[in-house]
Amino acid sequence: MLAVGYHHFAWLLFVLDPRWSCRFNADFEDHAEHSYSPCTAASSSG
Repeated sequence: MLAVGYHHFAWLLFVLDPRWSCRFNADFEDHAEHSYSPCTAASSSG
């Protein structure tokens, strides 16, 4: 259900200004990378 909300919000940003949608996605991906990097590093080393 969260993915549907994310999709609609990103779509709305794209309709208003495509740069906003791209920036929102970049921020989301950056957050995910920093949040999950320690988890993936720990699981691949052990």
